[in-house]
Amino acid sequence: MRLRPLVLRLVVGSVLASAAEHSEPYAFVASYSLTLMPFVGRPVKIDVALPTMIVYGGDGRSIYGRFNINGIWRIDLLTRDRVLIPGTEVFAPNHSMKFAVSPETDRLAVFGDRIERDGGCALYVFEISSGNRKALREEKPCRTFLSDLGFPHGRKQVFAVATRDAGAPQPVLFDLTSGAMESIGHGHLEDFHKFSWAPDGKSVAAEEIFRSGSTKSAKLVLLDPLNFQVQRTLGSLPDSRFSWSPDSKFLLVLRPQLSCMYGGWSFYAIDASSGKRDAIHSSRCKIDGGADGWVTKDVYQAALSAQSK
Repeated sequence: MRLRPLVLRLVVGSVLASAAEHSEPYAFVASYSLTLMPFVGRPVKIDVALPTMIVYGGDGRSIYGRFNINGIWRIDLLTRDRVLIPGTEVFAPNHSMKFAVSPETDRLAVFGDRIERDGGCALYVFEISSGNRKALREEKPCRTFLSDLGFPHGRKQVFAVATRDAGAPQPVLFDLTSGAMESIGHGHLEDFHKFSWAPDGKSVAAEEIFRSGSTKSAKLVLLDPLNFQVQRTLGSLPDSRFSWSPDSKFLLVLRPQLSCMYGGWSFYAIDASSGKRDAIHSSRCKIDGGADGWVTKDVYQAALSAQSK
């Protein structure tokens, strides 16, 4: 079934999602609460306790994050239930932790410091339903920092950007079976940052930096997942945050609004095939920070119905 995009944002996170037969995006934004801001329609709040370091599930109906206790939790946006992902308590609740959910929402990749004394750091992949884990990398003492975690669709691999001893960041792939690490990009990616795999695995979105003297600008580009050469340029990128819709048709980006009284940002949805940008009008001047993502239309409709009661 084709998905229809929706956007959601929190002060600590936001989501854009897709549902049904049309391609018209629905944006959702949150400010200290999970507030859904649709492309067409009125904003609606979801009454749910929010974790920190939010990541959105590939099903468009869940978010993942940390509370003031160890471990990573899954929050169902329809039922409001929250469940601890078994085994994730081994990681210390600090800012070195990075995690990503697979497009199928069945696996969780987590990198971070192990909670026991002198435990070093590790990259584990968990089966969300059972908590079974696979160690892809363990390092003690920790000298390699991993970011931009992702699951390339159709591959038994985990993607990451590895920075060792404060050196140059290097995109890598970890084999889910052997744990072997393979460098990719062949050294031509020094001007690219924040890599994000499309859920269908056909493109990798990235921020490309351009420098001219003392000035710097950025563009949003799509890279070929096989050789990491540029497939398409999607225009300027005022802010380095962007996120894919679950159907891989749209990217959610932020844009400053100079007309806002106290400054502010708005959401735009970019068509990944054409580069066309559609403003999400209900978000105008309301965005001031957070993390972006997508939810399905039924999450918005359920929240709208609950608010009407």
